[in-house]
Amino acid sequence: MISLLIAACALLQDAPPKKAPGAALFDELIRKTNALQSFVAVYRASRLESSERITVRMEYLAPDNMKLDFSGSTIVSMRAGVMDLRSSVAGEPPNFVHVPMAEMASERSLALAAVVHTEFPALAKEWTSTWDCGGQLLLSVSPSADATAENMDLSLSYACPRKALLGWLETLPAGGAGVAQDDEHVVFPTPAGGVVTLNSRSGFVESLAKKNENGEAAFRLESLDIAPKLTAESFAVPAPSAAAVDGSAPFAGRWHEMLTAMGGRRFVGWVSERVADKKLAWDADARVHARKVLGVLYTDGIALESQPWMAATQDRVEKFATWLAQRYAALPAGDKAKREEIDATIKEARATLVKTLDQMLENRVAGLNIPEETVPDAELRQSLLELEQGATRSAFAKALHEPAVASFDERIERAKR
Repeated sequence: MISLLIAACALLQDAPPKKAPGAALFDELIRKTNALQSFVAVYRASRLESSERITVRMEYLAPDNMKLDFSGSTIVSMRAGVMDLRSSVAGEPPNFVHVPMAEMASERSLALAAVVHTEFPALAKEWTSTWDCGGQLLLSVSPSADATAENMDLSLSYACPRKALLGWLETLPAGGAGVAQDDEHVVFPTPAGGVVTLNSRSGFVESLAKKNENGEAAFRLESLDIAPKLTAESFAVPAPSAAAVDGSAPFAGRWHEMLTAMGGRRFVGWVSERVADKKLAWDADARVHARKVLGVLYTDGIALESQPWMAATQDRVEKFATWLAQRYAALPAGDKAKREEIDATIKEARATLVKTLDQMLENRVAGLNIPEETVPDAELRQSLLELEQGATRSAFAKALHEPAVASFDERIERAKR
């Protein structure tokens, strides 16, 4: 009887709380998956609002071949640091992207190294010219606008630096909410109430699922082969069709924006380390040299990343100027009122351009942030942030604001002749 009572009491007790896995688990999974020579993972995605089932095939062949195939409608491939995308989604024009991401990263890295070596010659040996970059598979989850569903984005990118081949082994534990479900699985809650399940032996996501009264939306692993026989040729993508829209320039612009941000983080972190180990005195002279480094980084970056915007803006200005030229040509001699009306239209268009540029700058400055883990010392962090903000304002004026307004003025003057 006593033993039965003890057993009954044990059953009534709360189950022991599930433990959060330590960082060592994810470090080991990163080491293990980074060492893979090849793999093929096949996922199946289902949505509540559609009966369509999407198959996602993920392939990797060391050292630098990666591919995502979304039921054949969208294919993303990375070969030797070159990103290729082919998309032919129903209801949309086909499009393609071809961007040499590794080459662009290398060029920006070398340019940054040159200015660091110039401004800090005594510490030149402590700044390496190359970044530890590589292709990376990413999984991000965010709530829908009404927070009732999950927005999942499975993507392929090129990271500098790259710690994990499977990027989710960094991003999932960073949230700090994962718990061990059993000996083989760790689960992570999502912002909209779903659950991501990670296999703690393979390092692959097994599922992302969210249930409600209408059913379940899910993204599940159907098969995983960690030793398939693949060839580099299998990562090639078909040539784009003649009707395909080239999205390479906007994509390259966004990549340059990321490279600028990564370069800035790397530099301020480097300064923090040199100050901490007493190799660099953070005085007025050091601040001047740091400002010059950030100025070159942001001037180059803004000029490169804004090329698509500048081209689109110049196209609109050209159309506006053509219209103006026609209005001026048809203007009756001595019609002062009509001329003043046209001049007012020009003034308004110029003011709109300036306002747009000012807002772009303020948005950019507001988005600047130096994480505590990058620069632990609060006073140094604030000093570097102020330098970064000032360098951004000066670089934006030099690389984009002044050229854009000057181009507008020059084209309008030609329209008046």
